[in-house]
Amino acid sequence: MDEYLAHMDNSALFIHYCYSEEDGGYIATVPAYPGLSAFGTTTDEARDEFVAVLELALRHPALVNVNADG
Repeated sequence: MDEYLAHMDNSALFIHYCYSEEDGGYIATVPAYPGLSAFGTTTDEARDEFVAVLELALRHPALVNVNADG
């Protein structure tokens, strides 16, 4: 399952969801930020968690490589 996520600069980010049988939920990833992912029991929860992870990473870039592709 995939969708587009509004980015802070009004561009759109492609977000991909992969269901994990082992974990019993969804893993959200965004190809533009390959080092980041988030988990949720629903796609909505995974997306919300990804947004929180991305915001944290952008505020503290030394913690993770958050350079967007392109």
